[in-house]
Amino acid sequence: MHSLFSRIFLWFWAAMVLLIVTLVVVTAATRSEPVVPLLQGIVSDALGIYLRDAVRVYRSRGRSGLEAYLNRVQRTVSIRALLFDDRGMELDSAGLPSRSLQRDVRYVVERAAGAPATAFALSGRFIVAARRAFDKDERRYVMVALIPRPFLSSSGLSPRTLLLRLLALLLMTSLLCYGLARSLTSPIVRLREATRQLAAGNLQARVGPRLGRRRDELAELGRDFDRMAGRIESLLGSQRRLIGDISHELRSPLARLNVALELARRTADASTGRALDRIERETGRLDELVGQLLSLARLESADPVTEKTNLDLSALVCEVVADADFEAQGRGRSVQMVEVQPAAVSGNLALLRSAIENIVRNAVRYTAEGTAVEVVVRVDTEMAGTAAVVSVRDHGPGVSEAALENLFQPFYRVEPARDRESGGTGLGLAITRRVSELHGGTVSAANVPDGGLAVELRLPRQAPGGLPVHGRVNRSI
Repeated sequence: MHSLFSRIFLWFWAAMVLLIVTLVVVTAATRSEPVVPLLQGIVSDALGIYLRDAVRVYRSRGRSGLEAYLNRVQRTVSIRALLFDDRGMELDSAGLPSRSLQRDVRYVVERAAGAPATAFALSGRFIVAARRAFDKDERRYVMVALIPRPFLSSSGLSPRTLLLRLLALLLMTSLLCYGLARSLTSPIVRLREATRQLAAGNLQARVGPRLGRRRDELAELGRDFDRMAGRIESLLGSQRRLIGDISHELRSPLARLNVALELARRTADASTGRALDRIERETGRLDELVGQLLSLARLESADPVTEKTNLDLSALVCEVVADADFEAQGRGRSVQMVEVQPAAVSGNLALLRSAIENIVRNAVRYTAEGTAVEVVVRVDTEMAGTAAVVSVRDHGPGVSEAALENLFQPFYRVEPARDRESGGTGLGLAITRRVSELHGGTVSAANVPDGGLAVELRLPRQAPGGLPVHGRVNRSI
């Protein structure tokens, strides 16, 4: 009931059903004749013929002859006939099956006895018709015919037939309403799919080709979306090219600056040397930033990874942890493998190593002195599909809940607790996110209740099979 398609379908369907019910009720309420007017004359003429013959037979052969004649009429035309005298007494002995029918018959007999016209009435599943006649002795007779309603009545349908017709009408109405609702909502569904693709990073998502030859307002909305998507793709493409070009052009001045720095050291005194050391540190940071910018620019403009191999993810993470732990020891911190489960993935070794290193080194940078960064490699089978999960938890100040969604954006820096003296460039986690997307995975971050930040990298798990040797593996960690 919350979807536009359901609402449109149900509203049109309810409107059609209400129209059908109203039509039936109004027709029944305004019907003034129980018999189709065109057939009233035919029924009256036929009843007159049967009446004259019945009177003649009764006068000549008595009740037995009359009953035989009326039975023959019933077998021939499926109409039961009754003959009454001028006192309103039935001359044959067949009788009537129900009291309600007897009452209606008496009613039309009285009406016909007092008027020359044929009288009609409805009684259950019968139409009761009565007509009078006089013999040569001026004695009055009235014949009554019980005619099944489906023969002549404008509403004379059996309940089963009426139900079948209503069901067929409702089925046709439902099909028409379904087609109308689908025609109205299918462009919206396609537009929603294209919007989701665009939000997921597919800048080439378009809806126009899937709308066919539509020329209505929804088609115009789809074309507006395509123009918007094309503009966004163009702007982001220009931005990525600009970042890549600037980063590439900065490499040459940085190289010359390093050369000039080494030459300056040869003639520098002690006080100048300290200034040169500071210049060297800042140059190193700038070189790291340029390198990460180039990496991010290449990843943003890359197609899905094609150079994939089967990798032992647990072994790769152990290598990264060993290297990071060696560096962290000099800063009064450590990196520990808390849990390692065998996990195989298919991916690019260099990109995955870079993504994992960025997460681990980011945790080392922010974890409190004297604490350990905790790394877990496990296999998750609870969600749809099987995923290899790398979880990295630090014991730092964490981040605000509002900042979690933007943590993987390029150059995004959180509040002072994690920024102070960090030396980070703000690109490492952005590179990790892009690498995870290129491998069909996801990366997320969450604050830990007892302090710290946990970053989780999920990658589609490779089916069990042979794992190539891709470098040294230290499983003692």
